[in-house]
Amino acid sequence: MIADRPVLITLPVAAVFLWVMINANCLNTAEFFAEAPVVPITVFILMIFSLCWRLIISAAKNPEM
Repeated sequence: MIADRPVLITLPVAAVFLWVMINANCLNTAEFFAEAPVVPITVFILMIFSLCWRLIISAAKNPEM
């Protein structure tokens, strides 16, 4: 659970920062998100979560580790 805490803490901060920067540069939000790498970032975050849960489940099954 330690590895997913930075992701959960960073997401709201990054969202606020992204909103401020889009508004400061007078960008069109739809145009920005059409070019943003949303899928690779989402896949990366899901891989972090899946690895954490896999480690937690394997540690619960084998407490000697």
